[in-house]
Amino acid sequence: MPEESGGAKEASLGRFLQFWGVAVAATAADLLTKWIAFASLGLPEQQQSEVWLIRKVVGFRTSANYGSLFGLFQGAGWLLIPASFVALAVIIWIVHFRKRRIDNFTFWVLAFLAGGVVGNLYDRIVYGFVRDFIGLHAGSFTWPYFNLADAYITVGIVVLAVRSLFVKEAVGGEGRDADSRRA
Repeated sequence: MPEESGGAKEASLGRFLQFWGVAVAATAADLLTKWIAFASLGLPEQQQSEVWLIRKVVGFRTSANYGSLFGLFQGAGWLLIPASFVALAVIIWIVHFRKRRIDNFTFWVLAFLAGGVVGNLYDRIVYGFVRDFIGLHAGSFTWPYFNLADAYITVGIVVLAVRSLFVKEAVGGEGRDADSRRA
């Protein structure tokens, strides 16, 4: 790998600090809101009813999720710990070690995604489950309870998937056809 000039090293360090600053702030917001919810509302078995922000639409109720997003893989939380480390390693590789630089939008989305992965990973390691507390309702339909980390992960994955389908320069800043032109 060629030596970087002083300016390139400073830019690289700045980008590294920006990424991890956002990822740590996202993780901190997730963990703080979980702590507030569980300290205020109690453990899932202690809570009598939902606390409504917007009656019958947005409410708060603590929930212990032993699976993944949307309650999938219940009871397999132990498997999600190594999967989270792998996801984090892939994000770190894309952002910091990949030869082709990613565009700024993808960079910021991946920072929030990393924050979400770390927030839920912390819960799985410390509590053995993920602490969820946000409920969305529409009539008789109730969206699975979630937290900020789940929101970062879900929105991040959806945005990256949609962007990769419809925006030509979604990854690498050169477009999907850049590799075929270099061949």
